[in-house]
Amino acid sequence: MQKGGLSLIHNDVNMNLYFECDFSFSQYNDERMMITARTKDFGLEMASDQHFQVIEKMDESEVFWEMSYQKNGPGNEIQHSFLLTINPIKLIYEGAFIKSIVKFFKNEADLQIKEQAAEKWADIKEGAQTQIQESIKAGRKDINIFIHSPILLIPLVPNDPKSELWAVNLGDFSLASEKPDDHYEFYNFNINSVMIKFYKNYKFWEN
Repeated sequence: MQKGGLSLIHNDVNMNLYFECDFSFSQYNDERMMITARTKDFGLEMASDQHFQVIEKMDESEVFWEMSYQKNGPGNEIQHSFLLTINPIKLIYEGAFIKSIVKFFKNEADLQIKEQAAEKWADIKEGAQTQIQESIKAGRKDINIFIHSPILLIPLVPNDPKSELWAVNLGDFSLASEKPDDHYEFYNFNINSVMIKFYKNYKFWEN
């Protein structure tokens, strides 16, 4: 799958989630396995009385997230390698958007379809989690995870680019494995760049 999207339409409000991605899976006769995935473009836009981006990438030159998992064959010192990077996104808190999402999922006429979709997604997610957990129980692991916090923007006046606003960074998260000894595995864990700051308007934050 290279591109896709999801539109939620409720009365006069249209919300469009879009993404562009790559995925590959390879398995070999010597028990090696490799999975790579990434989302190059990602965002959510809302159109009602006006059009605006609720979620978008901070840097258009970067992918939103990318992941690679490799299971090596017998005799390799490192049995499992996992790399995950999630780059920051901008998330604007917009009351009308939240209200429209709630109204959409409260529409009882389509409740059965939504429940079926949610159950299917839960089955897929649970199966993927189980496979990964089972595959990394044994053997030395090389793990590198870096997750940038989304930047949450909270304008005091909705839909007004001149509004004063709060910018919130919940902290960038990193986890990296180190060389184990005979009894323990070691990991470096960090959270940094936690921040909350007040800006006079959106242009000040952009600059």
